[in-house]
Amino acid sequence: MIIPRIILKATLLSSILVVSFSAMALKANDLVTSSGKGNIEEVKSQLAAGADVNAKDDQGYTALAKASDVGQIEVVKLLLVAKADVNEMTTNGMTALMLASKNGHSEVVKLLLAAKADVNVKNENGANALGWACGGGYSEVVKLLLAAKADVNASELFVIRVGSSFVIAEGHTPLMAASAGGYTDVVKLLLAANADVNAKMKLQGTSNGVTVVKFPDTALKLANLHGYSDIVALLRAAGAKE
Repeated sequence: MIIPRIILKATLLSSILVVSFSAMALKANDLVTSSGKGNIEEVKSQLAAGADVNAKDDQGYTALAKASDVGQIEVVKLLLVAKADVNEMTTNGMTALMLASKNGHSEVVKLLLAAKADVNVKNENGANALGWACGGGYSEVVKLLLAAKADVNASELFVIRVGSSFVIAEGHTPLMAASAGGYTDVVKLLLAANADVNAKMKLQGTSNGVTVVKFPDTALKLANLHGYSDIVALLRAAGAKE
């Protein structure tokens, strides 16, 4: 059987494109993997060979996001020099700054802020870097973010269990996150930055459709729920209402 020349050309072109895209994906995966492992020499070699510094691996991470996530300080420095996009998001909506803040990597946070990372960008649920840092109790990171003018009252969607239901609410703030986690030092920092001590969450729905009349919708109620008496005292002294 003789294959028409036009079909043969199309088939060859398609094969070339598949190989090309596969090679690009491989390069992205290699650079992200090397960055996460902190292998400086491999990262240098891959960048010199033309790897796209902003390409994403098959998990949706850029090299900068991965290095920031795991706290690879020297790799972060190298990627920033190579013009990595400091505000590029992973496919699930996390920036390098959010990932570094979430995991308490204060030195990486310093580097990213110096590179003009957007301190107030939010993911699809409304969470910003400060919210992630407060949820983990990372006071040093919180200090850095507040100094960079992070929105102390930024709010996000939140899920909390009430009885047999999971309540979905909006308006969860960094102060609520710190209060629920028992992070006294972080609560003090947020109060000093004029966090709204009486901010309230609003019910959006429940996981099973059951009507929920009451749920812990303030920082004070969350601290009470978990038995953090020192935080309860701090919040009351700052004007928190029952």
